[in-house]
Amino acid sequence: MSQIEITLKKQMLTIQNREVISSGDVNYDTCAFTFDDVWDGFTKTGVFYQEKNNVQYAVLDNSDICVIPAGAMAKEGKMYIGVFGIKNTTILTSTLDTVDIERGAVSGDNISTEP
Repeated sequence: MSQIEITLKKQMLTIQNREVISSGDVNYDTCAFTFDDVWDGFTKTGVFYQEKNNVQYAVLDNSDICVIPAGAMAKEGKMYIGVFGIKNTTILTSTLDTVDIERGAVSGDNISTEP
């Protein structure tokens, strides 16, 4: 399992490590977020995509960790990562950072969890 470590200072999102992630992973790779106090009380959701017309979301758990959605790393290329939070009627968004997805043994439309 690869875990991407991410810090947020106000709205600035910074990836702390560059893990090797192969296209085609499903329910395997995670992101662990560390937030400053600006984010206290917000329900947080990770934002992941390789193409703007195919954005994937993952709600962070109580430890501020989420599984990276498979659809966001189905192909090799750059994966964009961001986060937003909602508290009452307030929405707080982060900047974006990227991780390179390497070509995996399976990718794109041939991903299956069947043997």
